[in-house]
Amino acid sequence: MNIKKKTYSDGAVYEGEWMEGKPHGEGKRTWSDGAVYEGEWRKGKPHGEGKRTWSDGAVYEGEWRKGKPYGLGKGTFADGTVYSGGVFQGSCHCFLRECPDNCVNAP
Repeated sequence: MNIKKKTYSDGAVYEGEWMEGKPHGEGKRTWSDGAVYEGEWRKGKPHGEGKRTWSDGAVYEGEWRKGKPYGLGKGTFADGTVYSGGVFQGSCHCFLRECPDNCVNAP
């Protein structure tokens, strides 16, 4: 694998390992709004252990599969609320910004 840095047309920057033209291995992507994912990548998506910090300060750190939180992890909302436990098949909707404001499910 080779290591390189790429700036995307939307202003996002990826720096890390590549394979077959996609992020693969260890790397870090920073979006133009300040959000960051740092960890393992597979075929262009977060996959394995990693940490995502959103621009509002919310954080998910743990296992990822095909670009989504999956497995064991810890989520901290911007307001300081903490969830620690399992996330399976993308069921962590609140942290993925798909739940209503009153969601009591995990981040």
